[in-house]
Amino acid sequence: MSTAQSDVSSSELIDDVASIAPRELLRRFRGPGLLLTQDGAVLANNEAGDELIRLMGMPQGRPLDQISETASSLLNVGRTGVPLSKRIVVPATAMDEGNLIYDITALPVDLSLSASQCVLLFARNVSLEGNLVEALVSSRALYRDLADCSGDFVWEVDASSKFSFVSPQGIVGYLPLALNGASPAGLAMDPHEANHLVALFAAREPTTETEVWIRGEDGNAACLIASVRPLTDDRGEWCGARGVARDVTAERRRARELDEQRDDDALISAIARAIQQEMQPHDMLRAAARVLVTSFQAAAAWIVPLQADGTPLKPAARHIDSTMATDLPDPDFATLMDTAIPSDEQAQAYQIWREGPFLCLLTHHWDVMNGFVVLLDTAGRAEAMLAHAADHLSNAIEHARQLRELDRLSRTDELTGLLNRRAFIAGVSKSLHMYTGEDVVGNLMFIDMDNFKAVNDTYGHPVGDALLTSLSSLMGDAMADLPRGDHLAARLGGDEFAMWIGSCGEAPGALGALAALAAERLVRAFNVVAAEYGEEVLPGLSIGIASAKSGEKLQSLMARADHTLYEVKRSGKGTWKMATEDHRLTLEPMAQPTIGDGITGNLSEGTS
Repeated sequence: MSTAQSDVSSSELIDDVASIAPRELLRRFRGPGLLLTQDGAVLANNEAGDELIRLMGMPQGRPLDQISETASSLLNVGRTGVPLSKRIVVPATAMDEGNLIYDITALPVDLSLSASQCVLLFARNVSLEGNLVEALVSSRALYRDLADCSGDFVWEVDASSKFSFVSPQGIVGYLPLALNGASPAGLAMDPHEANHLVALFAAREPTTETEVWIRGEDGNAACLIASVRPLTDDRGEWCGARGVARDVTAERRRARELDEQRDDDALISAIARAIQQEMQPHDMLRAAARVLVTSFQAAAAWIVPLQADGTPLKPAARHIDSTMATDLPDPDFATLMDTAIPSDEQAQAYQIWREGPFLCLLTHHWDVMNGFVVLLDTAGRAEAMLAHAADHLSNAIEHARQLRELDRLSRTDELTGLLNRRAFIAGVSKSLHMYTGEDVVGNLMFIDMDNFKAVNDTYGHPVGDALLTSLSSLMGDAMADLPRGDHLAARLGGDEFAMWIGSCGEAPGALGALAALAAERLVRAFNVVAAEYGEEVLPGLSIGIASAKSGEKLQSLMARADHTLYEVKRSGKGTWKMATEDHRLTLEPMAQPTIGDGITGNLSEGTS
């Protein structure tokens, strides 16, 4: 091996030894240097010369030729007159990082002190260079030894980008025999990712801590964190790559599970918050549908409460993504429900299935189907998230149902199912304000059952209740025969009823005609029912009708209908009458008020 150049090389020393005094030469030389006799006695040394004496192991006063064979061969230069170079390796101690290596050159010097020549010794520290060469020579063996001891996956690819070495433990189920000689492309989960894998495992540039997913031996996806270094030949050309990777699949799965759990919990929290911010049942479910669209990246979502017989309750609460057409029609919920996966377990908490672009959820509450959720064009892990939220959606649907039921009970008459007085007045008032621009906005009908007290006294209250129920059914039939509009029917209390025939697109005169026709049919139909009670207590109906004009106050309208009803009662009962314009102009307080007495006060218990 060639020695590194110092300030004064060996050849220069030979040429200049005659012209430069040996002691001056020692002073100029930067490395350790000694001037010795042939017997090993030190004649002179430079500042670093003590290091050479120490490395040669020469105690003070002991001739160097008694120390080692190397020293003897160096001193023999004085006798032969032939320069000599030797390498001395001092083994590393526990504190050293490597061996100490010196190249020592011995030159004969004639000092004219004796017949024999003296010897100049010059030493050059080549430890760094020597250790580097030794490390390079043993690096491949060391690399493989480290790979054998490491728990990580270690590999080497050759110039053809194929595995030439794989650590004994292999990786994600693959043994070295299966990988050696194979291309990294075979580890790709998807053929489109093959080139990416080859570029990583056979990297041309250093790569550190890169995440990559490969196909494990069992076919499942596995995640590696890889670091790769390229290899070059003597000419600096790329000839392969070495890398190390650790399997972090379990860590990634745990992290993904935690992320999914957080997403599921966030969905449930969002549903709960959305519901709490709304007061009306339909608005609550619509807010929940909005959360589903956002969380599932869906095009639309529908939440459909189910009635006791399992039929959908319309209208469905829905939310449509802003990128979709706002007039997107509702799917056929009944048909979608028919595609549900049949189950023998009646207590199943929910069912989830796909039907075309729809993801469907059938919820149960206390073993009874109570809701149907439909999502359009979902993304991600929609089925798992929907399953996690199924119970909460079921509870939300049930909560909305209970609120609807409470609202129904607060607005309806328990016996007949018609609106109660408070709900009816609120509905009529809303209509009056809604259609202020029309000439006639509706017709108010006050209905009083004639001779109802006699029925109760003669046949008892159960029969009287049945008669009230019969009247409510007839009123429902009359409402059904009307054109679609804002119509209302109510039991105001006792034997007093009311109907509101609201705007339904008819001309003003036609609207009054509809009210008159409904009243006539109602009187005749009730007479048929009343005939069963005999002549003694023959019940009947008296009806007063008032047409609501644009801008008329509710109190005025009710007073006119009430006044007209009283005129019917006073003139013989059992018929109906429409209020005239004169009633609006000459209406005065009645001496004997009936249904309209005090809009916010108590109603009478009926007149006979």
